[in-house]
Amino acid sequence: MNTRIRLQTRVDGYLVERHRLGFELHSLDTLLADFAKFVADRHHHGPLTVELMADWVRMGKGGLGTPETWYRRMGTLRRFIRYLQQFEPQTEKEGKKRRKSEEKGARLELNSHSRQSPR
Repeated sequence: MNTRIRLQTRVDGYLVERHRLGFELHSLDTLLADFAKFVADRHHHGPLTVELMADWVRMGKGGLGTPETWYRRMGTLRRFIRYLQQFEPQTEKEGKKRRKSEEKGARLELNSHSRQSPR
């Protein structure tokens, strides 16, 4: 991320743009603000990574979400990331910088989290 412009500022710009285009936002603002806070809490500097995004996606519902929850969260995030890339072109895009073997491993890891029982 560009240190001069906070991620929350980019989220706000995205939401304004979506609203201007006629989209209903529902809980989109809260969800993306949560992502921005997640990134800030980890003191992440530099371009956003797929790994960071996947970590946030899996944290849905206190880490007890289902693959369907993760899929919805990633879909919301994916649209925002496409918007963000026009300002931050180094931002990784899911599947873009990974080889197929790495991507398969990431999917297996994501699936293995869904099979773990809550503590």
